[in-house]
Amino acid sequence: MPAELPLVASPITGGDPRGVDSADALARLVAKELGLDHPARERVSMNAVYRCGTAVIRVSRPTVDPIVAIDTAHFLLDKRIPTAVPFVDRSFHDPHIDPNLAATVWRHIDIDSRARPNWRDVGTAMRALHSLDPSEISDRHPLPRATRFPWWNVPSILDEVAPSMSTTHHESLSTAWARLRWAIEAIDEHPSHPVVVHGDLHPGNVVVERNTGRTVILDWDLLSSSSAVWDHAPLMRWTSRWSERSSKVSDPYLEFSEGYGTSLIDDPLAEALAELRLLVATLMRAKSAMNDPTGRAEAAKRLGYWTGEDDRPWNAV
Repeated sequence: MPAELPLVASPITGGDPRGVDSADALARLVAKELGLDHPARERVSMNAVYRCGTAVIRVSRPTVDPIVAIDTAHFLLDKRIPTAVPFVDRSFHDPHIDPNLAATVWRHIDIDSRARPNWRDVGTAMRALHSLDPSEISDRHPLPRATRFPWWNVPSILDEVAPSMSTTHHESLSTAWARLRWAIEAIDEHPSHPVVVHGDLHPGNVVVERNTGRTVILDWDLLSSSSAVWDHAPLMRWTSRWSERSSKVSDPYLEFSEGYGTSLIDDPLAEALAELRLLVATLMRAKSAMNDPTGRAEAAKRLGYWTGEDDRPWNAV
């Protein structure tokens, strides 16, 4: 098992926009083979996701056979960690379409977009995840160190986005990195009791199933090994920085920490990592805006946060 590579290491396009056409073709092939409805593409990022009636097809460029994702889902469900349920226990590929593409099929979740997740249940689930022996996962699924994902190479991205922003903005981001980088170095070089982490725990990846009312944790592509603070950090700034802070609901991190059994508010490492995640989110939006004009307003808003010019909440979409 390639421990330093995640299950999905590159976006569906893989540097070639024709990748979406190939993903469409593989999804149609899978739907036909299983007798599913014609696949309707819902989104494309690291995966291409298609709705087919009661099923969802996920097409990706995996580093290993994505059957490991299905096996891991069953394992997590057995541990009472709520996640998506496989539709069939097999993966699909066709070398004539693209030898690097593979697909898995999952039961469609009828999401109740008006229902708020039970964040205490999410905290309990993450506590259970963090309590697992990492070898229980690494024996079945790639488990890279969380800091090894490319967006954590902040100096490289700073250099890449420099031509697209003002000197003031670039200097403010560079100063923030110099102030906060110790957190990444502490986790990377001297990990304290590394555990299995979800890697991308935020409200966009937590939904409520309409029929059952259960809270479900989605998108385990960044499953990795790190300190437990890695799964706390994204939620610690959610209410204060992202758009949910404008809604009249309680802080998801407060509820999460109650379910988890520990709050890391005022923990220096967790607080620094929470701020670093905002820095990386800013850099990635600035990077995408270099080629996508529709993202430039959001990039400008995030850049303004670091200079004190703009304190409006960010758009998490």
